[in-house]
Amino acid sequence: MRQRDEFEIPEEMARVRRDIEEWRSTRTKRCRLPERLWGAAAALGRTHGIYRTARALHVSYESLKHRVVSGTGGRQTDTTRQTAVPFVELRPSPFATTPAAARGPEVELVGVQGERMVIRLAANQHLDLPALAKAFQSRGA
Repeated sequence: MRQRDEFEIPEEMARVRRDIEEWRSTRTKRCRLPERLWGAAAALGRTHGIYRTARALHVSYESLKHRVVSGTGGRQTDTTRQTAVPFVELRPSPFATTPAAARGPEVELVGVQGERMVIRLAANQHLDLPALAKAFQSRGA
């Protein structure tokens, strides 16, 4: 009779498990798993489920879950978190002396540490706002 927690694992999962075990056998002390192995584990987790993959590969469930949910495959860095722009508000300035239509848009960006950048455009100028926001957030990286 089979034990309850035993299960058969697909060949690609067995291959990644062998790669992880081989990598671990070359280490004399504990250290972080390489990103290439985490990427392979995350791909398996998306396909076969996080719990099943973590058990089969003998990796941390929470670490694998974080990589699968974030969609990065590897560790999510601070620069990855900073490039996400959750909200952009475009509104006319209350101190404007001329109508907003004649002036053009004004864009104010606020960084995660409180830094600000204001851009005032002419009425006929256009701006790639997502690219500007991404560049503003990643400038310190």
